[in-house]
Amino acid sequence: MAMRRVLCTSILLVILQLVIVEPPVVAQGISALREREKLVQQVCQNVLRSVVSVDGASGVVISEDGVVLTQFHVSHANGEGDTKGHPIGTAIPLVFSDDKATKATLLGGDVGDDLGLVKIVDGGPFDFTELDPKASVALGGWVLKFGHPKGWRSGRPPVVRLGRVIRKIDTELVTDCHVTQGDSGGPYFDLSGKLVGMIYTGSVLPVPLPENMRMRTQITWSVVPSNIIGEKIPMLLRGEINRETKVRFVDELYASEDRLDFADWKHGNRSLAEWKEVIEPARQNVVRILDDETQVALGTVVDTDGHFVTRASAVPLSLKCFASTGEALQDVALVGVSPEYDLALLKTSSFLKQSSFCKQVALPIGTFQAVPGHGELPLAVGIVSVAERRPKGKFRTVVVHDERAMAEPPEWTTIPIPDHGMVIVAVEGNAAKAGFEPADELVQLGETSIREPSDVLLAIEDRFARDRILATVIRKSKRTTLELELDNGSEAEPNTERDDSLRIVPVMYEHDAPVAWHECGGPIVDLDGNVTGVTIARLGDYGCIAIPALEVQRIAHVLLSQ
Repeated sequence: MAMRRVLCTSILLVILQLVIVEPPVVAQGISALREREKLVQQVCQNVLRSVVSVDGASGVVISEDGVVLTQFHVSHANGEGDTKGHPIGTAIPLVFSDDKATKATLLGGDVGDDLGLVKIVDGGPFDFTELDPKASVALGGWVLKFGHPKGWRSGRPPVVRLGRVIRKIDTELVTDCHVTQGDSGGPYFDLSGKLVGMIYTGSVLPVPLPENMRMRTQITWSVVPSNIIGEKIPMLLRGEINRETKVRFVDELYASEDRLDFADWKHGNRSLAEWKEVIEPARQNVVRILDDETQVALGTVVDTDGHFVTRASAVPLSLKCFASTGEALQDVALVGVSPEYDLALLKTSSFLKQSSFCKQVALPIGTFQAVPGHGELPLAVGIVSVAERRPKGKFRTVVVHDERAMAEPPEWTTIPIPDHGMVIVAVEGNAAKAGFEPADELVQLGETSIREPSDVLLAIEDRFARDRILATVIRKSKRTTLELELDNGSEAEPNTERDDSLRIVPVMYEHDAPVAWHECGGPIVDLDGNVTGVTIARLGDYGCIAIPALEVQRIAHVLLSQ
């Protein structure tokens, strides 16, 4: 989702004058985490099927007969900044959480609060979550954000992320949930399962965060609360369009009297301290991997014989590894690699304590996760945002090291054409420069026929930034060939903010703990301190891919036997 409002750095002076408010007093420690985890898992189970993809972005079904709440710029607008919108009754694509595709027609919209209603054309009754205008969440309350980050993906249900309400005024909430393009139109729920709001907009934080939070929380997102939505629903159901825009001044969005203390944000020190006891055993099993003096990855110990795994593409020639004690590991050697997983197995003659691996086959959505480093507090925390799955498609056959900037997927948003292929619904950056247009049907990229999003990743496998590739689209019933220059999404240095949002591996799950590239390869643990997986790739701004623990052990066994 293109950021429509970026707040200037002058906000800093206002924010620094805010009154800091403590959250409600709650039980701390593992018992509180377990209680919260149960609530999160239950909400995920109850509401997931009501979350849908609307025209490549997100929405939520709010009635049994198929009324869907989303955002005006998702459902109605004809391009960025359009306030006129498509005519009422226009049909747009909609995809359910089980990948079933259908159509919905436009009802009313509200430009100022960026709200839109659509109605599913056929079928019913539908799974839905009722909108309660009285639903509210307190400052410091935990919320769940659902949506389709980076657009709908075949075989991937709606993605959930956990965060807190960090600021609150009568007409808006602000949360620290991790959100990105494609999440537009996605709902927020509290831990009782009530629909408490709709995403509105995001802004880069202008206030200097504590050092440990800078990498974890860079953008906060405002939310239109349910009471405001409830006031607009009758007008929207009548098919009316309110084109009145709203100017939100700095003091409206940020200079409320209430702001949650940084320490109590999701990645604040007080929140992370709840996990201290959980990660204590696991952090002893984490290996730091350096290229000269720069950390490039973490490693996860897999046995008592000195074997550990890490991200293969990060393993440098001038390899240095350190245990949690700070001691340098001796005689480190590469045993083998699995290119399809980007996983490397290494061995040291130094003693390493074996990790305790989770034996559960598939973790429920909402299972709590923590990323241990060498410190007393976790590097990051989160939840299982997409359950374990085995994606369809071909996987990488070579390991390409980070010194070269691998190409990222083009800057477009696509949606499926049932039993046919993909249609482009929005373009930016290199895709726009190459001449792609909304409504183009993408049929081929390079030598690869395009049937689903993972085919795009296959098409650019082993290609690098500035490589050129030919694409074939069908535009107004005619085949057109375009030349696309690939890039890596930014001018970022290796190991920083590369976007691998279309990346898949043979067996995987997703979590929303914001792990940096130089922290990939390390373990992620549950509330029992058991390793549930190894984080292998960062998915842009919204989460990461993890290889499940049992699969990590299987791969290690295979590499040892070769």
